[in-house]
Order: sequence, then structure tokens, then C-alpha cells
Amino acid sequence: MAAVSIAVAALSGCSLSPSINVMGSYFPAWIVCCVAGVGVTALAHYLFARWKLFDELWPLPLLYPCLVCFVSCFLWLTLFR
Repeated sequence: MAAVSIAVAALSGCSLSPSINVMGSYFPAWIVCCVAGVGVTALAHYLFARWKLFDELWPLPLLYPCLVCFVSCFLWLTLFR
């Protein structure tokens, strides 16, 4: 019984899931943050190409996922926490 009580108490943090109304459909806020992170990363890629910074930035396969994760987590923490 104590184990069940502890498990239920640990899951209470999952009860709040902020949602955003997009044209009548509710989406979890984390999806919106991930989409914004991908958009900001695409904009950063465009700016990196325009300023010819690819030689200084490496490894690019590691840079872009980290940038998406950073922007997504930053938006989540600033807007929904």
C-alpha cells in the first residue's frame, strides 16, 4: 500500500499538461515548443550560410539537434513554467 501511495504521489506532477488552442484543436505545449525550436534552427542555418560560418561551426550534425533542444527547452521553461 505504501508503494502505491508513493507511486501516485510521484505521478501527481504529470497532472498538469498545458495545452494551446490552434484553430479549434488543442495541442500539448511541448509540441508547439518543438516546432518553434525547429523553426529557429532553420533560421539559424540560413543565417550561418549567409554569413559563411560553416567552417567555424563543427560538427554540424551535433550542433543543430543541440540548438533545437536548447530553444525548445528555453521556450518551455520561460512560457509554461
